Amino acid sequence: MVDELVTLVNEALAALDARPGDIAAMATLESKAHEPAIVAAAAHFGVPVWGIARQALAAMDTPNPSAVVGETLGLESVAEAAVMVRGELLLAKRKSANATCAIGRLHQPPGAR
Repeated sequence: MVDELVTLVNEALAALDARPGDIAAMATLESKAHEPAIVAAAAHFGVPVWGIARQALAAMDTPNPSAVVGETLGLESVAEAAVMVRGELLLAKRKSANATCAIGRLHQPPGAR
């Protein structure tokens, strides 16, 4: 699963002509932030994992809601919504067999005031 997630992120970055060094963080639903594959993928890229509150994700009006995420988590989106909570969506979600990612630009870089 880690290799699958790393590959998915790398493919998404390539679609934007971005590099792994451009990643500031990986974000997901709070309850998933400690899942081994997510933690390992974040470590691979040398970035933190940001757990986003369910209420914040639910408040986002995402362009590509997921019926599967709706049925399993009661949310319309995790990947796109997590990006939109912290920034601007640049690349809509991409999926592999077991993972989903979306890429965005932070509204404010980590540590900025």
